[in-house]
Amino acid sequence: MILLDTNIFVIDRLFPRYDRFEQNRHFVTVIPQLRCGFSIFSLLELCGISSFNLSTQELRRWMYSFEEAYPVEILPPLAMKEASAASWLSSFFTSLFERIEHKVTLGDAFVLQTAEEYQVDALVTWNPKDFTDRTTLPVLTPAEFLVQREKTP
Repeated sequence: MILLDTNIFVIDRLFPRYDRFEQNRHFVTVIPQLRCGFSIFSLLELCGISSFNLSTQELRRWMYSFEEAYPVEILPPLAMKEASAASWLSSFFTSLFERIEHKVTLGDAFVLQTAEEYQVDALVTWNPKDFTDRTTLPVLTPAEFLVQREKTP
């Protein structure tokens, strides 16, 4: 499984004139052939960003049925299933803050938390510098991912 960053969907839906839009669109068309995850926290971030551009109906459709628009698996925190709510929340906040202490934004901390919990094969983002040297997981742009995918039999 690969974990997708929010910016892939922001570009696809909101920025058709962005210089990487065509590369991004190509990547999005390949998503159905892949096993992709998207953090529930990234979905909330995406809905917040998109709330200025989407109708209330479309925004709700994204929040509750995002998989119908994009074939990805919405990933809740894994540890949430294994602990009491209070225990999980305390541990989760501690872990998030440790990432923030290493100069990671809250949104990126959520993404890293999910990527590492699920031990994904790669984190795909248009902002790899935000994650470089902050995880042992491979961090690739969509374009790099597609090139690597073509080289792998």
